[in-house]
Amino acid sequence: LPRILDLLNKGIVIATTIPEQIYTRERLEREPFCAVEILVTAIRASEENKARSVRSASRWDNKRANAGTTPLTGRLPHWLEVQGGKVSKGGKIAVRPDRARLVKSIFEQAANGVPTFRIAYNLNKQGIPSWGKARRKDAPSQWHRSYIHRILTNKAVIGEFQPRTGKERKPIGPVEPNYFPRIVSDVLFYTVFNQ
Repeated sequence: LPRILDLLNKGIVIATTIPEQIYTRERLEREPFCAVEILVTAIRASEENKARSVRSASRWDNKRANAGTTPLTGRLPHWLEVQGGKVSKGGKIAVRPDRARLVKSIFEQAANGVPTFRIAYNLNKQGIPSWGKARRKDAPSQWHRSYIHRILTNKAVIGEFQPRTGKERKPIGPVEPNYFPRIVSDVLFYTVFNQ
């Protein structure tokens, strides 16, 4: 309450949507009990927000518990896609064959000692479109060694999925083996991964 009163006394207008009200210093002077109304509204909003967070966390816990049989999200590596509608509507994760062949080729080149910058250079030289967005609207999207490295270190190529949470993408829960369709063998993946 002191912060709210301090804001109003500095001339800052406070507006609420439920109930639709506007609070000013002048109104506070005319109706001193409106400060209590602001406080009650803020407490109720805070409680509703906490309840919403609990419900959301519970939904994600349920999704993670069923991750072995039902995809968690439609956000997938670029060599996969959802077929048969949205994931939430029963769609299934499927391989994009042309991109899977390219991923396998990238791994084979890396296993044969070709550095990531050279793989990216060769893909750009061959005119193979990259899967990302261009940094500038007027520039074509290109392959970069950093993206090649991300592909080569992404365990989704061997079917693994690690649920993550928060802006820092911290791992949460166990790794789900065989969540994604396998693109390369364990031997090829770890040959490259351990180089």
